[in-house]
Amino acid sequence: MAATLSLREALNESISSGRFEDTKVILYSRRDSSGKICRPRALYASSHVLKSVPYFNDLLSGTFAEAESKDFSEAIDDGETAEDYGYYSDSDLEDDDHVANSTGPLETAASSGEDSSSQPSSYFGNDNLPCAHDDFRKRPQQGKIIKVQDVAFVTWRSLFFYLYTDSIQFAPLKSQGANARAQYLREQTTPDRPPPCSPKTIYSIATKLEIKALRDIAFDDIRSKVTAENVTIALFSDFASR
Repeated sequence: MAATLSLREALNESISSGRFEDTKVILYSRRDSSGKICRPRALYASSHVLKSVPYFNDLLSGTFAEAESKDFSEAIDDGETAEDYGYYSDSDLEDDDHVANSTGPLETAASSGEDSSSQPSSYFGNDNLPCAHDDFRKRPQQGKIIKVQDVAFVTWRSLFFYLYTDSIQFAPLKSQGANARAQYLREQTTPDRPPPCSPKTIYSIATKLEIKALRDIAFDDIRSKVTAENVTIALFSDFASR
């Protein structure tokens, strides 16, 4: 697989440069009660690995703004409304009313100065984990910065893990039941892999990025989860209309 060679290249360069990640991707992880997407979080990756995908190769090697080297400590902007950027039916974006132990309005990472890649969802553990930004500031870096406003943090985290390991884990469909889905997410979250993500969202992004193998894996997973009980919901979902 091309990603395997790219990973070896990234590891080889990191031995002499002392750096492995040179690309920062900013994504949103939640939607508040007003419909605004919030809680921006950062993912980090090696451009060697990302460039195994033609879309990222063009983005990081061309004349786009993302190809310019920037300060990784650049402030993260606040969120936009969910309806504006295609988040409305994204099941990888957590709604505030699903957050356990919530005691007040949700503070976004932009307003708090937070820049952490810790897991965003209460399904995946304690959401009040300490931020890593203090340690990050001790090691200023220059790198490529990509801002994504139409796919959730959890989705891209799983996408990056797939590019590194050729492995991905999908969550149940929403149409299979919210309680069953939440229980599965709790049970299947382990330290050695990202939380399960939506196969529908992965299918859409794999189609956009022209990652055929991943698109086929996601499609097979969706097909295996469509039953006589949930087929009507699946057929009339936003995914089916694309």
